[in-house]
Amino acid sequence: MSAVPSPSQKVADEVGKQLREHYDEVLREPLPEMMLALLDKLQMDKALHYESSDPSTPGLFSRRTMR
Repeated sequence: MSAVPSPSQKVADEVGKQLREHYDEVLREPLPEMMLALLDKLQMDKALHYESSDPSTPGLFSRRTMR
């Protein structure tokens, strides 16, 4: 026989359900243009850093592992 959830557990479960529904909805929204522009700029800056950095010295975006 399973235990009956307490009223506070029922409230917590309902709040969790509503939060999941809300955040699922938010995740389906498109990114604002300003955010997309910022992400594009960061990608360009990162690409420029790779092109201009000396491959023998690790930089901020270096993929070399530190020992």
